[in-house]
Amino acid sequence: MKKPGVASASSSDQVNDRVNGPQKIESHMKYTEKPIDDSYFENLGRFSIRSIQPDVLDIFVQKFRTRIEVLSHDWLRCRYSQEVPFGRFPIVSIRRVVRLVDQSTHSYMGKRELIKRIKRLITWLLLVNTAILRRFTSSSNPESEMASHVKLIDRITREIFEPESGIPIIGKVELENFIPDESVFQKHQVDIIEHLTRGLSNSVAVRTACRLAVEYYKDYNPHIASMLGGSDEARYAFLMNVVVVDAIESRMNIRNTLNTLSRAGAQSAELRLIGLKEFPEGIKPQKNYPDMSLLGFKENSMLQEIQNKHSVRELTIRTPQNCEDLPVQVLSLPSSTHLIRMTNKFHETISTQKILEKAKGQFKNDDGTEKSEDLHLLHQNFLDFLYNESFQPAHSLPIFGQALNFNDLDALTSSRFGEVQKLLISYFSESRAHEILPQISVALLEYWYRKYNKPQWLIFFTDEKHFDKNRVLALLEQNQDFFKGFRKEDFKRTSNPNLEESTRKRGKQET
Repeated sequence: MKKPGVASASSSDQVNDRVNGPQKIESHMKYTEKPIDDSYFENLGRFSIRSIQPDVLDIFVQKFRTRIEVLSHDWLRCRYSQEVPFGRFPIVSIRRVVRLVDQSTHSYMGKRELIKRIKRLITWLLLVNTAILRRFTSSSNPESEMASHVKLIDRITREIFEPESGIPIIGKVELENFIPDESVFQKHQVDIIEHLTRGLSNSVAVRTACRLAVEYYKDYNPHIASMLGGSDEARYAFLMNVVVVDAIESRMNIRNTLNTLSRAGAQSAELRLIGLKEFPEGIKPQKNYPDMSLLGFKENSMLQEIQNKHSVRELTIRTPQNCEDLPVQVLSLPSSTHLIRMTNKFHETISTQKILEKAKGQFKNDDGTEKSEDLHLLHQNFLDFLYNESFQPAHSLPIFGQALNFNDLDALTSSRFGEVQKLLISYFSESRAHEILPQISVALLEYWYRKYNKPQWLIFFTDEKHFDKNRVLALLEQNQDFFKGFRKEDFKRTSNPNLEESTRKRGKQET
């Protein structure tokens, strides 16, 4: 990794400046007390950050991951350009792209480290916010808590990547003229910079989370902010020294609450299906898949994984258990594992080749549907989502591969599968699956954007709760060329002279 300042004549001064940067930030914060430090967590005994991380955490982290992956391409393009420091802060601008600098290594921070530290910050934000809501609101419940978490994390996302005024902490500078100085950052942005450039420290993360929560409630719920105290410092001190300490030492049950809520959300009717008759005629497939030569690496990897999971030849130790209301069955293997296998409606195993053909059709149709937005990187992230939902879903049995947390005494019912899995099972087990490709693709893509990539979803649907199917259908109508490969007239029929000759001779003999 390139060391910041290498390309600059004043590199040594810049590095020294960055070494002194943390002292500048510490003096800015002026902590009243610091009871929650590294020794505090050591005295707690066997404390693990994972013990307070709910499954739903990944939904929030995905927002940051997607944006950072997009920016990583800009980092590569400008890695040899001259940097401009922001005073003594561990942050620089390179060709108007802002990057953070690790305070210990003085190197640019890569996406892996950034995501790790963002994940830790969000973990503590969820705990701090839950502690506030349960202490100061009488009507707090899992649903209202989740809604508050979404607003809080969305605000932090904007402050990092797209602040309403000023400079982003990570990202492109949109202002035409700006002075690269410490003063361009807001107070809460400085808190975030301090956390992200300081390493994986729970004490720094929880202090940062408390300060961000104080700023959030000042703007969005002044009543709760007033109950925390008078001045910002008093609010911060009471929140950290009393509210959060009580929550930590009482082992507040945030993890199970959020996991239960995320499971309930996964089981609700959230997939939005458009009727097949409503789709433009030009995008309705008449074949299951076109030429697959343009499939990417991820698609081919998933096809190989499907083939490996679905074509297991190992002997089973008992008759496969069929699901009563879904065309799937579970195989019990001698190795004490249980595999899910797709069947048709008569519980007859579908050939692996047929499954692969349908998977190819889905990949191609998904790609065409999303290419109307021309977002290649987002399509790759969608494929990651599709992989997880197919092979290792968080709150459902998979549709391919090993069924964890399943034993021979369990009943295989549809309640063991999530809504996404049921939709995919319906597609793969349908004899004329190509006909429902548009319906499947649009439903899955809309669900993924809404649940895991809300910023892009809101660009398309300005009303957060409104799904405008007419807008989707109009977009597909405008981009019918993407779907030409699925039409009969787009397939070139190749002739086989030997086959045609034998058919002609057989016809003569029959007459």
